[in-house]
Amino acid sequence: MIPGQECRLRLYLVRHGESEANQQGVFAGQLDSSLTECGVIDAKSLGETSEFLIVQPPAQSQALASEHVQRERRPCHFDAVYSSDLIRAHDTCKLILEGLRTRKQNNLDDNIGEDQDRTASDIASPLHDIQLDQRLRERSYGTLQGMPWSSDRNDTDKIWTDTHEKDELPPIFENDDDIWVRVKEFLLEMIEDELLSTPNIETWKQMERNDEGKTPMVNNAIPTKHILITSHGGVLRQILMRLVGVDKLKKRGAVFDTKRKNRLITPNTSLTILDLSVRCKQQHANPGGVNEEESTCVSYYSNLREDDDNDDELKGIQVDMIVFANTDHLKAGVRIHDD
Repeated sequence: MIPGQECRLRLYLVRHGESEANQQGVFAGQLDSSLTECGVIDAKSLGETSEFLIVQPPAQSQALASEHVQRERRPCHFDAVYSSDLIRAHDTCKLILEGLRTRKQNNLDDNIGEDQDRTASDIASPLHDIQLDQRLRERSYGTLQGMPWSSDRNDTDKIWTDTHEKDELPPIFENDDDIWVRVKEFLLEMIEDELLSTPNIETWKQMERNDEGKTPMVNNAIPTKHILITSHGGVLRQILMRLVGVDKLKKRGAVFDTKRKNRLITPNTSLTILDLSVRCKQQHANPGGVNEEESTCVSYYSNLREDDDNDDELKGIQVDMIVFANTDHLKAGVRIHDD
């Protein structure tokens, strides 16, 4: 990034599709649980039909000839894809990308003869490597994992103690702060990695003029990278409550389960979109006694890190919620399951 440049990361946050554990009413936690038939259908449908995975033409392209407008409204290309390594999230991610590939193929079939080579190359583009990350795993439910939702943790702890050796420690039960520590670490690492790989603004403009860019432009030519993240209810809940805040979530229609400590409800295969914005400024450094100019990303306000006078790294970002827990793409209806 260049000094003074603003860049956005548009995060497409998806909770995994319905799992067998969801259907059976048990805590999966960090145990693997495959998707149900409905979970498979819903995940693929997200890629195939969601209106929020269609990229709108940038403002400077609105004046294009009418015959080009339809071609400009094309399925989103993800610059990076991240997923929990648990099978229900990983499979959801793969199915979304497969659905998106189907949509791109249909788009090509409808526009035979119009930039066919470029569009054909885009069809395979969403199927690049999915970056699996254990930090995106669901909460560890300790001795509750694999047990019915109605189970009491005191009871399951006692059962575990009675059936294991005294020196064998039970699995860890993560609280909200435990989850946030690892999720926050993932977000910081992901943001910095993606910003470091961002072309400068002139390169981006040239890509748009040539209509060859794989990264769409939004909001008046501000460079924007589109990133898909598939994870779990417990993880997404922490991201939204910590970055967006309860008040803003409620204003957007968020529902909280008062019987479960005001737990934010995010249905299976729901889609939430956040824009994360940062801006670079020039900074003078003096390594080895030589003055150098460096470009440093700074925040509008700090959400991800505690303010620290000794911390010269990325301190935070501006967070805008574009979409919250959308389920318009679901085929079999909305299903509210626990984690």
